[in-house]
Amino acid sequence: MADPAVAAAMAAARALLSPGDSATLVAADAHLRAVNDSPDGWRIGRALLCAETPGDVLAPRVRVMGAAMLRAKAHADGFAMTPPDAASMTSELLAMLGTPEGSGELGPHLAQIAAAVATAGGAETLASLVNASISLAAPDSNGGWARVQDPNAPVPCGPNAHAAVALLAACAEEALHRVKAHPPEVTRAAQDLLDDVTWTLQAVACAGDTSGVVVVTDAARADVFRALRLWIPAGITASELVAERTALFATTIDVAIGRLASSVAPTLARSAAETLQELCATSDPLPGRAAAVDAVLRTLESEADACDDAAANRLDWNLSNISHVGVDAFAGGGRHDGGGDDVRERIRARVWSVVSVCGALGVTEPRGLATKSESLKFLTDVVGRADAASASIALAAMRQPPPRGLLAHLRSKPASLDAVFDALARRLAERTAGAAWRAFVGESAARLAAERAAGGGHDANGDVVPPLAVLLPTSSLDDEEELAVVGDVEAAIGALHAAMGTPTFMRIAFDRLSKASGDVAVVAAELVMLADSGYPLAPDAPEEPSCVDIANYLVGLPACDLAPVKSLVARVFRGPFKRLLTSDPDSFSRALRYLLRAPAPATGADEAAACARACVQTIASLVEDVCVGGRDAVRGAMRGGVDAVLDETRLLTSKDRGAFASAMCHFYLAARDADTVNELASRRIERLVSDARASSFRADTDEEATYAAESAGELRVLRDWCESGARAVASRETIDAIWRASWRFAELAIARGGSSYGGVARECCELWRTLPLAQASVSDADVATALSMVDQTLRLLSTRRFDADAFARVVAVPAAFLEENVGVDEATGLLNAAIELLWREGDKVPVETRTHGRDDRFGHAPDAAAAAFAAMTTAATRSLTSPPAADACVRQAALLCRGQG
Repeated sequence: MADPAVAAAMAAARALLSPGDSATLVAADAHLRAVNDSPDGWRIGRALLCAETPGDVLAPRVRVMGAAMLRAKAHADGFAMTPPDAASMTSELLAMLGTPEGSGELGPHLAQIAAAVATAGGAETLASLVNASISLAAPDSNGGWARVQDPNAPVPCGPNAHAAVALLAACAEEALHRVKAHPPEVTRAAQDLLDDVTWTLQAVACAGDTSGVVVVTDAARADVFRALRLWIPAGITASELVAERTALFATTIDVAIGRLASSVAPTLARSAAETLQELCATSDPLPGRAAAVDAVLRTLESEADACDDAAANRLDWNLSNISHVGVDAFAGGGRHDGGGDDVRERIRARVWSVVSVCGALGVTEPRGLATKSESLKFLTDVVGRADAASASIALAAMRQPPPRGLLAHLRSKPASLDAVFDALARRLAERTAGAAWRAFVGESAARLAAERAAGGGHDANGDVVPPLAVLLPTSSLDDEEELAVVGDVEAAIGALHAAMGTPTFMRIAFDRLSKASGDVAVVAAELVMLADSGYPLAPDAPEEPSCVDIANYLVGLPACDLAPVKSLVARVFRGPFKRLLTSDPDSFSRALRYLLRAPAPATGADEAAACARACVQTIASLVEDVCVGGRDAVRGAMRGGVDAVLDETRLLTSKDRGAFASAMCHFYLAARDADTVNELASRRIERLVSDARASSFRADTDEEATYAAESAGELRVLRDWCESGARAVASRETIDAIWRASWRFAELAIARGGSSYGGVARECCELWRTLPLAQASVSDADVATALSMVDQTLRLLSTRRFDADAFARVVAVPAAFLEENVGVDEATGLLNAAIELLWREGDKVPVETRTHGRDDRFGHAPDAAAAAFAAMTTAATRSLTSPPAADACVRQAALLCRGQG
């Protein structure tokens, strides 16, 4: 009689493998997962694995599913198996591997299960399986190998060699690479087996037509190299291979980067290259290391020139087979080749293999690679011209700064360092600078869109989330891949500067700027080189005279008025040239005038926004560090510029404008210029309450939404002005004007309502919270004024129109004062009135529509209720008596708990 549990699992497996509706597939998957998690998982998985139904087309796939279930079971709780149970199941699986099905689709799964079960059984079971795998590869049906005198001489192997290699790879993967830790005995057992394992892998890899029994396929050889790579953590090193497994190491080199690389299958070449790369990337102190490195370097040097030619003329430097195409804002069209015929793919595999091995040696053996001119030239060309995936390998060899690293060993070869400079500049001009600019433009546009969608101002809590289509800038796959190597490019530029020295580096950059004044891509590339150079190399290093020439040259270069280039100039000014500009009043004045100048008229709106953001960030950074002698230059250059920046609502978010206002306040406070500090706020207030602005829109239109968003932005700028320390020197007239303006817009926000004015209400309340607390000694008068405005707002919400969002914002104001222990009694009274208001509004909701039943008074406005609960929690810790409002909160909380129960 058939086992019902097995029959049910069989039916579920067939359902998963057959077309059906989603509900059936989900149910079948859930059933099999539950079965595998149960104690019967082993039995049912083995039943599926051994199922035989002649003529059933689904039977082989059902058996594969059974194998997958057993492997998952071994990973999940295989450690509960006893060694005898593991040995018994391993023997069964090995027997199945010897059947015709074991050499088909089911074979790899059987190997993985056997390895997982054997590893779970412990060191002895794993060793038995490895030894059985070695015997399986032998030409003798009894597992015997031919006796040879030379351990590196080719020996014949049997027809099951491929299956044996797959088992060895699976054993290494389970014993050495699984996340779940195994006992130390398992690792020691793997180490004890290394000699036999590498001998077997050598026999299979080097057998070929000389075996006399079987020709080893490319697929089997590829698995040999994969197995060798997986066994590396057990202690395989290049030093030991070159000394004890000479034939295996030589074959690995030949197939990966040598004479066989262009004639074997691409998968085989890449598998050998991955193994050789890992061997080269792992340093070891053994005596054979020098011989191993020398053998690899000799082969690289002989192949590098041919690979360079093939990469340029056959692959168009697309070494990773990426087929998408991008367009560069600086340099024009993209240049990616999508691959092609088999010959091209063989060439691609060979070139990529040389890149990967060369890059690994550049990290671990930089001194040796620095002596190989052809290899070095090829690696340098990869940095400048290859796709991002390949370039990242080459850049890893060049990003280590002196005294270590490849570039440090090229100091005696100025021509080689110049070539690296050219390669990095070329990559920036053709790929990286454009990708970074487009990402910056997209981010700036997204920030503006997010602020507008949130109703203006800046929502620190992020409770208004604009649509994803608004928030996320579009980018090409080319750009995403290029942006992934930006960090490597930056590090390589810094290492190059350190290797060259500042005078040489700056001279080359200035010469290239001078010769390419009209080439936007080249100018942009040189600016990035300057920005990422890490200049000055030491904080106390003397100023390089050529930096003054460069700074003065940039502000007058026509190409630097284009938005993409100007944003890079701004980055240079607030980065490596900041110390120069803040210590030299003349250079500083010229730089300020340049940064305040609008970019070229042809610039699009998004690009102009990105450029404006970069310039404003730089100005804010510079003015905070300007020396005393440069303050007059700031006053002269910035008088008209400050208002122009702060009035720019189309291109700058209120967060950027607020940060700029804060920086200017810091500057004028340091200059003891209180009048200008007050003037900064006065100009914002005048613009905010301007009658011209108030009459510039029609109600219930997009114009009104824009008006509301801009008003919220102005209120945000005033808040940043307060928090900058300006409140300490502000005049009474300025403070009173801020109070009047904020109340005017709070009243307007409640009267008009809707999402358009949500930002206005938020910023008004944030300003009321900030203004009294933005100084060392809290002003009781300001606290009283803020609380009176809270009281008036609650009255408006009660008598005109209740707005849950505005309510949530306004109750946060007295809560903030309670946190600071100011105005405790008044704040607590206002919170009590607020809770009563919320309760009355809840009373208006029909009983049948209340979320939590007839006694629910707060469910109509959950966010407002949450804010009230939070405020009353603060009140309860500050007030000596429990106000009635707290009782209301407790009753509602109990009601909610009953509803959840």
